[in-house]
Amino acid sequence: MRESILTPGKAALLMLGIGTAALMGVPGVGTYLPPSGALSGTYMDEAGNGLENATVALYHAEDLALVEITHTDQHGRFAFQQAPWSYHLFARPAAKSGYLGTWALARERGPSYGLELVAEQGHPVEVSVLDSQGEPMGGVEVRAYRTGDSPTVLVRTVTNKEGQAYLLCPAQVHLGVFGTTRGHLNSWLIDESVGAERNTFEVQLQAAREFSGRVVDEQGQGLENILVSSSRGAEEWAWHGYARTSESGFFTLEVAREEARLRIVDPDLAYLPLETGLPAGSSSFRTFALTPGRPLEIECKDVGNAEVVSRVWFWSDEAGAWSWGGRTSSQGLLEASVSDGFSIHAEAVFGPLDPTELWNRAYDPARTRLELTHLTSP
Repeated sequence: MRESILTPGKAALLMLGIGTAALMGVPGVGTYLPPSGALSGTYMDEAGNGLENATVALYHAEDLALVEITHTDQHGRFAFQQAPWSYHLFARPAAKSGYLGTWALARERGPSYGLELVAEQGHPVEVSVLDSQGEPMGGVEVRAYRTGDSPTVLVRTVTNKEGQAYLLCPAQVHLGVFGTTRGHLNSWLIDESVGAERNTFEVQLQAAREFSGRVVDEQGQGLENILVSSSRGAEEWAWHGYARTSESGFFTLEVAREEARLRIVDPDLAYLPLETGLPAGSSSFRTFALTPGRPLEIECKDVGNAEVVSRVWFWSDEAGAWSWGGRTSSQGLLEASVSDGFSIHAEAVFGPLDPTELWNRAYDPARTRLELTHLTSP
């Protein structure tokens, strides 16, 4: 039998092999085990590199309740131990990374792996906030929203004592400046372009007046949890003040000193919406009565007759206003109430489906269930 001579070179290779074999048996050394759970994925930059130490939050899609928070590992991988059927995800990169936060909205639980989130490079923006007298305002909240069909908050910060706020924004952005806690109206900059040419914005907030009121039903009983928002003149798209009614129906909010508008809506869709004007300078207490609507059940389907989870809004001809909007069940069903003359707009929560609408409908007591069909987007 031939003997093998253990030369110094062979000895070095043998020791390296033994060491490697031993390390392969030690968790975390020699092998990479990605985090596992009911829902997992990767957070990466636009080049496909994993982003380490990012915070990832999981929310219920139904009510935005926080389910779980986790962090990415050195390869950008993350995992949640819980997974609701439908959910939202928000990933926030580590501080000073230069990347924006990333939302994944209205996702349905599927395979527990393979979810990918891609971070977008942000553009530095400075927002200077002045009060109605032109003085810098510190402690004012500034938010950056992603534009598009479903605006989402990307960044929240507050101004320093010089009235300046610094934040990262996408190339196209909505900016909201919230001064109602300081006796001023909120202000909006809509569809602003940012980049190398313009990264500085100055916002002067207008002084507000405080307005109080009460929302009741037709019998004069206070209605709880009704949403009341104010806007200035024709700026109905930009709310300046916001409140929810108390258990007895009372509310207080900031409104414009000049003519303002109030929008009052029931998130439970039992009552019809109400829009009304407030004359300039008026601060007297007012009571607003909401009218119950007529019962209507909506069923949303696709062309294959499958149920479609949808977000549905109802227009009231009498009120001249849209409802708060509601979301169907997983069976595509929603119970609501409408006025004698109404229209409906519905958008699918999941999948490439077109919105569907019904316009200028008259309420028919004999037909209290309507079907809406979503067509597949091309």
